[in-house]
Amino acid sequence: ASGEAFLFDADVDGLTDLSPDLGADNVSAEYAGGGGLLCVVKRDGGLILWKGGGARAVRRLPANQAVRFCRASPGGDLAVIADEADEVTVWQVETGQAQARWRCAGIRSCALSPDAGVFVTGHERGRICVWDPRTGDQRTSLVHTKETTTALAFSADGRLLAAASLAGPVTVWEGAAFRKLPVLSGHPHSTAALAFSPDGRRLATGSQDREAVKLWDTVTWQELLTLD
Repeated sequence: ASGEAFLFDADVDGLTDLSPDLGADNVSAEYAGGGGLLCVVKRDGGLILWKGGGARAVRRLPANQAVRFCRASPGGDLAVIADEADEVTVWQVETGQAQARWRCAGIRSCALSPDAGVFVTGHERGRICVWDPRTGDQRTSLVHTKETTTALAFSADGRLLAAASLAGPVTVWEGAAFRKLPVLSGHPHSTAALAFSPDGRRLATGSQDREAVKLWDTVTWQELLTLD
């Protein structure tokens, strides 16, 4: 691969060449989920955080290992990076300073709450670790299945946290105390994707089995729709 980077704009159905900003030695790119922030990994393990709208790269950050996950706060002011060396770093995007750094082995999935006050990591055997991204302190841990936690997602108001599993069932917790809600057992095999609607009234779960997508009511927790 050439390593060049392009941005596709669905509104104009066109490509923007980002290579003048990002160079041509790129390995992967991922939208970090906040503030239009794009996380670009370099071949040397370095990291570029780039904001759209025609802006140039806002920060080039050192990285000792390839990046596994990148999540950003809604305003794009904080970026949480988990690398292949099992290190998690919280970066202040504008200053390029590390706010917190800690070790966390075996991350399989992760999510940052909308207010950037909670960072969660999913692991094997259904284990979920809850972290304070300001300090790197672990607040608590949760367990929801005996299989790997494959995906994590917060609702837009941060009230609900959903966790998918390799076994299929999806578990949801509510509030700062993480009160466990009914388990959603609609998928017989691995659930790989989760997404809340903007108003938080619906949860979509995705799987590779025959019933690929299911839609759930987050008040009654009843299944509303299945797409094959």
